[in-house]
Amino acid sequence: MGRLGEAKANRVWFYVWSAYLGVICVTSLILVIPPGLLSLVSFGLLSGWYFSVGQAQATYVKETLRDGYERKPWKKPLLIALCCWIIFLIVFTATITLATRLQ
Repeated sequence: MGRLGEAKANRVWFYVWSAYLGVICVTSLILVIPPGLLSLVSFGLLSGWYFSVGQAQATYVKETLRDGYERKPWKKPLLIALCCWIIFLIVFTATITLATRLQ
């Protein structure tokens, strides 16, 4: 859409979320961290993204494109995300299994 500033901000948020998921993977091995804390941080990150970038993006699409916005199907992105999630689970499980066998 030609809004490079917002694209860069969304990219930064993507990196933040990716790093957070990495932290969750590492801290899931440490049982002293309460699960409620991770849920609270997740909600905070989602709220931060929405109020800093997401809301302006949704408003722009509604005001500028109105009914002319062509919605694209979700099938391909969801399949890609599912494949990534499965690969992640396989790698994470293999890493945990290897780490416990080395101890």
